Amino acid sequence: MRRREFIKVIAGSVAAWPLTGRAQEPNRKYRIAVVVPVGRDEPPILAFFDELRAQGFIEGQNLKVISGFLAKNEEAKTIVPTTIKAAPDVITTGVISSRKPFRRRPNRYHSWS
Repeated sequence: MRRREFIKVIAGSVAAWPLTGRAQEPNRKYRIAVVVPVGRDEPPILAFFDELRAQGFIEGQNLKVISGFLAKNEEAKTIVPTTIKAAPDVITTGVISSRKPFRRRPNRYHSWS
């Protein structure tokens, strides 16, 4: 019986091991760049930030927002380098045509389209 109990403990800890590495790092400031053609007070943007808060990402505490609100497609040539230079952890875009300039940048940034 002792052997079976030992195997269960090892198997259980190995199964849980990947989950422990995914937790938020304490005292880390996460940076998110939001490049969207709408204002910050629009319902989808408010819902996005509400969900971030629910997940533990609170602006001013552990989250810094790099603003790209009310971005126009014509401004992409200036917005993209500025956003990349700010080195955010995540870039989220809201318009299909605004994603294209980001795709030409290093593979560190990923677009889901």
